[in-house]
Amino acid sequence: MTKTVMPAYVQSFVCDGQRCPDNCCLGTWRIHVDEPHYRRLKKVTDPVVKPLVDKYVKRNRNRPNRNSFAKLLQDRGQNQCAFLSEDRLCGLQQRLGADYLHDVCMLYPRLTNEIIGHPLERSLSLSCPLAAELALLDPDSMTFVEVDLDLQGREMFHRALNPYAGRDKRPALAHALALRQFTIRVLKTRDLPLWKRLVILGIFFDKVQQRLDAGEVDRIPAEINQYTQMVVDNSLSQSLDGIVEDATLPMKLAKEVMTQKISSSKSRDLMTLFVQSLAGIGFNSDDSDEVNGQRYQQVCREAYEPFMASREYLLENYLVNHVFSNIFPMNRQTPMDSFAMMAVQYAVIKMLLVGQAGLQRDNFAESHVVNVVQKFVKGVEHSPQFLDRVHDQLAEKGLLSMGYMAILVRN
Repeated sequence: MTKTVMPAYVQSFVCDGQRCPDNCCLGTWRIHVDEPHYRRLKKVTDPVVKPLVDKYVKRNRNRPNRNSFAKLLQDRGQNQCAFLSEDRLCGLQQRLGADYLHDVCMLYPRLTNEIIGHPLERSLSLSCPLAAELALLDPDSMTFVEVDLDLQGREMFHRALNPYAGRDKRPALAHALALRQFTIRVLKTRDLPLWKRLVILGIFFDKVQQRLDAGEVDRIPAEINQYTQMVVDNSLSQSLDGIVEDATLPMKLAKEVMTQKISSSKSRDLMTLFVQSLAGIGFNSDDSDEVNGQRYQQVCREAYEPFMASREYLLENYLVNHVFSNIFPMNRQTPMDSFAMMAVQYAVIKMLLVGQAGLQRDNFAESHVVNVVQKFVKGVEHSPQFLDRVHDQLAEKGLLSMGYMAILVRN
């Protein structure tokens, strides 16, 4: 048994593949197969399973490692895993047992992180509909608990971090966990609107980045203490009220998403959702950002804000899960870059939600929020370069400065 920290919702997860509205065995992506299970599968003599293994389980020749030693190709004719049975269960597991499942299929949507010197961490990928539902709908889902976890020899880590090594190249490592703890604390400060929490984090990480650039890493704990006190005292809130309401930035973001649209079949659901949401906003590519922005603001005020006013925990839970599962802010090159990417993700999700609220109006419900987040996370996980391109284009146009990001998350 291994000491493991996890959000409370993880304990409630049980896969229900037969009734899953977005079965993870459907689609045409490649699945990594770890070396031990590849070798076990290649020894199978079962008359039903062996032909499928021979046809669809192949060695990975592109920089393989223990976890990606081979790959499971999907049945493109059926647009699904070749082992998926007619009753929407895993035929491989049905005939041979769970021991023959490779790590990816056995563990998904579970994400396990290893931080040297600390308990393991487990969360769930919200690309799974049930995981998204469990994580988002309960206001208390992001209460953290420590449990004894039986890994059953399955130790495939989503992320691994050694906070004691490599500090010469990444000095923020010295305070990585304190920075993440502060981020989660601010995100869970519910007496502030969510957009203000994000702006405070942006201002904070901008300051942290200045300290790092100046070689003043030892002053980061003092910054954490100072900003913690300001959040507790609520001394920053009033100063943020002057951030302008300007919906032209979300419209510029919409154009970047269209420019960098995902062509992969793996993410068609996300692009379909995006097109629907633009229709809900009344977006017209021939109109100016100002005109489209006015439509966006109207839908936001009439349909989105009245619904979300008492339900901001839905997106708060998404953000906290993102921060925890990705060991934020060490998931990108710099802490400020990690924040900028999180701000872009939040802005895209909010834009999608505003559009869905515009489409659904009085019928807009929590289930729509769950669906948007799940489709977004799934699309980004399977096409990670998509958000990178959107982020890079916004950065090239100077739209990821702290001033612009404050306006982006405000609107």
